[in-house]
Amino acid sequence: MEKDRIIGEPAPRKEGRDKVTGKARYIDDIALPNMLYGATVRSRIPRGKIRKITCGPGIPWDEFVVVSAEDIPGKTTSR
Repeated sequence: MEKDRIIGEPAPRKEGRDKVTGKARYIDDIALPNMLYGATVRSRIPRGKIRKITCGPGIPWDEFVVVSAEDIPGKTTSR
């Protein structure tokens, strides 16, 4: 009966070997044609408002998309 014990025994992970050997594919490993990349820039000031964003000359603004809470459909916590 003791050999049938399951509770308290380690459960082997099916994806573990691929992760430790580097064979596992993550979302960062995938590249698609015309794929867009995004980054989130957050304020270091809690509950602060961003009034202006300035960058040095030569920033190719046609390569950027600025998104705010109003651009996200549905209920958000920052409205």
